[in-house]
Amino acid sequence: MLEAAVFKKIKIRNKILISTLSINLLIFILIFLVYNNFSKDVIESNTAEKAAGKLNETIQTLEKFAKEKERIGWTACNSPFIKDWLRSNSVRYVEKGKDPVYDKIQKYFGEIVKNDGQIKSVFISSEKTDMYYSQDPYPADESYRVTQRPWYLKAKAAGGPSWDISPDFITKLIALNSRIPIYDNDGSLLGIGGTDLSMKGFTDFIATLKFFETGRIQLVDKDGSLLFDPDSTKILKVKLTDIKDDGDNFEDYEKVVKEIVAGKEGNAVATVNGEKRILYYGRVPSIDLMLVMSVAQSEVDAPLSALTTRSTIIFILSLLVIAAAIFLIARAIAKPILMLTEEIKERTRKGDLNLNFSMETQDEIGELADAFYVMMEGLKRKAEVAKDIAQGNLDVNIEIISEFDQLGIAMQTMKDKISALVHDIHDLSESATEGKLGIRADASKHEGDYRKIVEGINRTLNSLIGPVNEASKTLEKLASRDLTVRMHGEYKGDHANLKK
Repeated sequence: MLEAAVFKKIKIRNKILISTLSINLLIFILIFLVYNNFSKDVIESNTAEKAAGKLNETIQTLEKFAKEKERIGWTACNSPFIKDWLRSNSVRYVEKGKDPVYDKIQKYFGEIVKNDGQIKSVFISSEKTDMYYSQDPYPADESYRVTQRPWYLKAKAAGGPSWDISPDFITKLIALNSRIPIYDNDGSLLGIGGTDLSMKGFTDFIATLKFFETGRIQLVDKDGSLLFDPDSTKILKVKLTDIKDDGDNFEDYEKVVKEIVAGKEGNAVATVNGEKRILYYGRVPSIDLMLVMSVAQSEVDAPLSALTTRSTIIFILSLLVIAAAIFLIARAIAKPILMLTEEIKERTRKGDLNLNFSMETQDEIGELADAFYVMMEGLKRKAEVAKDIAQGNLDVNIEIISEFDQLGIAMQTMKDKISALVHDIHDLSESATEGKLGIRADASKHEGDYRKIVEGINRTLNSLIGPVNEASKTLEKLASRDLTVRMHGEYKGDHANLKK
């Protein structure tokens, strides 16, 4: 109620300005919110599509990398002279220079390692001698049995090319290993060969892959061990499964890690090391490891923030332009109304019906001014009629515009009442002149003070006719020589002289 009362007191120009601005502001806000949400969905969708594409591209790149190293190992291990040597050799410890074929094998493997900096070694192991051979002498003791090594048993069970990550038996360094079963022509297993990739060489390759400005690439084993991370201090020293959500540095991370170690593909949002990040993860089939690629939520939101800033600036500028336009329009509308109001207010305050106002517009405001002009002209005509009546001219014609013309009807009634009063007074005057002092006007035909006037005249005539009638009777008796007759009425003024 208070707001409505306040609004009623506001000038029409300000009402137009406030109302139009409010409507436009509401429309702009709705458009802004819809546009902002739509833009956010588009940006997030594009980012997700880009990230998913980059994840698949990286997986394909790692697959290609692994297949290339696998192909090198397979080609080397399935060379005819190597198969022949595995069939024929029965010596566990082969001395350099004692076996020309073995020397050739070592040289061949050495050339491969030399030409590919990411391959640490090329090797073969013999089912027959239960021994491991590579480009360099392998200093294993008598107790070493290659066929009992877990990687050997795993590769043998796989029946085809496979990969594993394991520490070197001698150097204890972690390596990514390609295992190639070597079969004889009859299908019997001659041994297991392959290539060992140094983790440094492998991680150096991964480090060359790019994923957004704040992108982070991780390679995770099935048990959650970090095999690659931009922070080298975490490699092989941190297990993702050991990290627990604390609501501060890590939030919703455990659930994501469970999906990663389960070998699932997908994406999720989680807080990692106090930073909100979007994680995309998928399996690299050939090496059976999980690739995790993440990007900071702030980088994803950056285009939206920039878009929001630009949209806000455009919104404010547009609002200012609209406000200026509305102000000018409101002013153009309100100015003639204000001029008309002031003119009418000033004239009516003085009782001046001469409206001196020119409105050039042909719109509703012009029509309003014309209506006021017509109304004022009508009042002026009635004022002229009232002036004539005041001067005693009762023959004037009063214009009654319609049945709702209260002023015209009231003036006509006034004229009729005055005419009736004048008519009765005139009749009384004529009767008195003719000596007909007994004639009276009918006061009941008049109302208000008009009735009082007629009643007053009637009383005046009554007061005149009383002493005249008594004096007349007295004179008649005197004429009959009755000198004892007297006037007995109580009269005032000149009428009292009749008694003397």
